[in-house]
Amino acid sequence: CFIMMGPGNEDMNYLLKRLFTLYVFLVKLVFKSIFIRLPEVPNYRVKRFMKALSKGPIAHRGGTPENTTEGFQFAKKVGATVVEGDLSFTQDGFPVFFHDDTVDRTSDGTGWLNKMDIMEVKKLDVGMKYGVPGIRVPSLREVIAFIKQQELFLLLDLKGTPKETVPVVRDLFKDDPTLYDQVAAISFYPDVIHALRVADPQILCGISCYSKEFSYHSDGRAMFPQWWKQSLAAVASRLFHWLVVNWVWKVLRIVILLPNKTDILREKFKPDYYIKRDVSVVVWTINTQEERNYFEKVLDIPFLTDNVREMYQ
Repeated sequence: CFIMMGPGNEDMNYLLKRLFTLYVFLVKLVFKSIFIRLPEVPNYRVKRFMKALSKGPIAHRGGTPENTTEGFQFAKKVGATVVEGDLSFTQDGFPVFFHDDTVDRTSDGTGWLNKMDIMEVKKLDVGMKYGVPGIRVPSLREVIAFIKQQELFLLLDLKGTPKETVPVVRDLFKDDPTLYDQVAAISFYPDVIHALRVADPQILCGISCYSKEFSYHSDGRAMFPQWWKQSLAAVASRLFHWLVVNWVWKVLRIVILLPNKTDILREKFKPDYYIKRDVSVVVWTINTQEERNYFEKVLDIPFLTDNVREMYQ
């Protein structure tokens, strides 16, 4: 989940372009919602998937090393039944599991993922920085084959654009209808989820949301060095978040909402409102026992965690 980019101007231009695209989509959605009503996903399938989510902590990015079958295997070994992973795309359009826009943080390489072809990406070592060298970036098909073999449920976080993402995910479910009960597609980007729901209304879909999504990096750094750009980004983020949690989820008939824990703690997101309306809530990212006790025992909400081993002890 969340945005992870470098500090360069190219990164900022990409972010501004993506934010502009999302607001254009929201304007279009106003008119589309007047004439088109998306169908609901059968309630029994939603309940079946949420029953799996409620069985324990969900492995955020699949465990360690993140977004690898080895990480998924580790998560299952310590007790996870559900993993979350990130679907991104190489320059030549191959779907792979990778979180960041750049490969620097988790691999032995450097540069933008979407400027590398599949052969370059497959040469990256994504285990070395975790002390287990020799692990490679898995493809979408490799991950799906693995979760089916291991009987894991998957929250598939969609990082790409609607054009590149939707045909791949739609065909994935078309080729294997058993995935309707085992995989849910989630994204920070409503335009991706809308396009996917139009292409295949039977896929379980969710939206991740955070009131600081476009104004702060996941490590807490401000997104922009200039105060006025940062201020505008903060306003744009809060407005976008308000639209998602108050209107977009209704129009898209979303069955899962994934808020950041700080928005719940600061009462910018109230889980009970959605739960009473048959929308499941999954919070991210819970990494301490104190947080777990509050969200699991007090609020009774499933959660994603980076500390899979500790949370299952």
